[in-house]
Amino acid sequence: MDQVGNRKGLLREALKASRAIQGTVNGSTLSEFKKFCKDGVSFSSGSWDYFECTFQTNPKDFLSFAKKDLASDCSHNTVNALSNIKRAIHCQVDTILMAFHLYEKAQKKEWSFPKRIECLNTIGIVSPKVLERINRKRNLLEHEYELPEKDSVEDAHDIAILFMMHTNHYLDNRPCIINLVKAHDSHCGQFTEEDENECIDAEVGDDTDSIEVRFNQSNGVSLVCTGGTETQETLLTIAYESDDYLEFLKMILEFSKE
Repeated sequence: MDQVGNRKGLLREALKASRAIQGTVNGSTLSEFKKFCKDGVSFSSGSWDYFECTFQTNPKDFLSFAKKDLASDCSHNTVNALSNIKRAIHCQVDTILMAFHLYEKAQKKEWSFPKRIECLNTIGIVSPKVLERINRKRNLLEHEYELPEKDSVEDAHDIAILFMMHTNHYLDNRPCIINLVKAHDSHCGQFTEEDENECIDAEVGDDTDSIEVRFNQSNGVSLVCTGGTETQETLLTIAYESDDYLEFLKMILEFSKE
């Protein structure tokens, strides 16, 4: 076996050996994947889809309600606007969690809103600065017996709009398949489009290690070895409820930005 083939064999064995029971991987598996990614790994190709909010009333609706409330000078409409802004932010956060297979876990473990938005911060979707501004305005919403100033409510509305604009990018471009390659010399860049998801696969040469990351509909994320072999081989599956999934998701979202 040549040096490249040996590297691929070692990668497969290391990942297989550290695979945990029932599709949930342990820390050593994530460590092996990090080791694979550490030197010279780059994004090769991928496919994305659009995730649409499935709630009966979506964040855009709530912001529309708030805008209509703010058009009035009545104090009760200002209170209503605050409530609708709060609902818009909460709905957007839950929609993102649902898009990345985290909503069910959040519901089961009864995550508070701060916990849910902290999760988005962990995977790199919400920056600490945006998080601080949202929490500051959210605190305004919690003073139920104080009449809020209209200027503050309008400011909260603007921040909510910016939050939607920033996070909608992740809903409009949700990764389905991400191909990562570690090239040792060269790889051919032949790409083919597939089915309605515009799936693009990279055909890599024998001198390239490649991993295809697949976000499955229900059970978890699969890592498939595709480089230099005629048959694709699933190395492991990281369950969506696994503690490793958040850290893994952050890594993949960073790769998909390239």
